[in-house]
Amino acid sequence: MNSPAPSAAGRFLARLQRITWSKVRRRLKRTLHHRVEERIYRVPASEALEFEEQPLFHFDSLDDLRCYAPAPDESLPALLDSWEKRLGAGEHVYTRTEQGRLAAYGWLVERQQVCFLSEVRQQGTFPPDTAVIYDFFVAPEFRSRDFYPQLLMHSLRHAAGTISGTRWIYMAVRADDTVPLWWVERLGAQYCESYFYERTLWRENKWRHGCEAGTGEPK
Repeated sequence: MNSPAPSAAGRFLARLQRITWSKVRRRLKRTLHHRVEERIYRVPASEALEFEEQPLFHFDSLDDLRCYAPAPDESLPALLDSWEKRLGAGEHVYTRTEQGRLAAYGWLVERQQVCFLSEVRQQGTFPPDTAVIYDFFVAPEFRSRDFYPQLLMHSLRHAAGTISGTRWIYMAVRADDTVPLWWVERLGAQYCESYFYERTLWRENKWRHGCEAGTGEPK
């Protein structure tokens, strides 16, 4: 059963919790210089089957997505429209609600060989029979409760166990997202490659390394 819809006051407090001085400083710094590394990892389906599914996570629940408390610069109607389009295109979402709010979500594409990595503005490639998990989020007020590793293990296990013929589950993690990166590596995901993007004022540079070109396979 889904949690009750959050009150207006609850949504407002959740949005305030997302405003931090560190976020403000990072945004100001990015106007002058911005550098990001996005790392690609994968888990063999045979290994993903060893993780446990978590019954408190739901699958393809639009009702859960409606409980999202948007950040001050976000529009909930616009987000819901985008998420509904993803579901309509055949993508899937794992969600968990707590206290009437969307506490965590993560997306799944059953088969993908080419994708656009928006953080680094480059195209990524994956081998055949690949499922991809992406766009994982845990609300700030729930980040002390291990929801991220639970969501990660749940989605890996579910994808490996329900999508016939899957050999690999791939994911991308920013190198500066230290908590997700730590969990991905702790769970034994294989590092494949890195994509880089750097901008200083108006000058841009993009590059990649760490894989056999065009195969998505680790060296």
